[in-house]
Amino acid sequence: MFKMFLLSVLFVAHRGEYESAPEGSLAAFRVAMQRGDDIIKLDVCETKDGIPVISHDVSLSRVGGWDVKIADVTLSEIKEKCILKPSRADSQWKSERVPTLAEVIAETKDAPGFWVDFKMFNPAFAERVLEEFERADIPLSRVSVATFSVPHSSI
Repeated sequence: MFKMFLLSVLFVAHRGEYESAPEGSLAAFRVAMQRGDDIIKLDVCETKDGIPVISHDVSLSRVGGWDVKIADVTLSEIKEKCILKPSRADSQWKSERVPTLAEVIAETKDAPGFWVDFKMFNPAFAERVLEEFERADIPLSRVSVATFSVPHSSI
């Protein structure tokens, strides 16, 4: 006989609430906050000019139709040239852009928890990302770091 012990269920906003708004957009994270998600998962990439931005992929081709790696372009180039694809054809969000980590933190700072996933892990960049949370007065006890990538020095 199988017994299931349910202690608690946490709802994770993976890429924000990307079924409702373009994935990884500020709109998707706003919806996650409105729905009361427990954990905001932040897929963090570094731009050419060292700015942490939110993107599940290291390239902008799938979500923005622009075939470039985030690490090869500056934040201003991304903001100028990349509009995130709406999740649905009838979506009300037709001009969402790739947000910076700071922009998303400003929208979600009251979330119970954060999960940071580095798409290309680099210890110095990781420190800068964690400093963004500290600048926003978010205790690091509310931040988890889990990544599937290998540190650059190991490649």
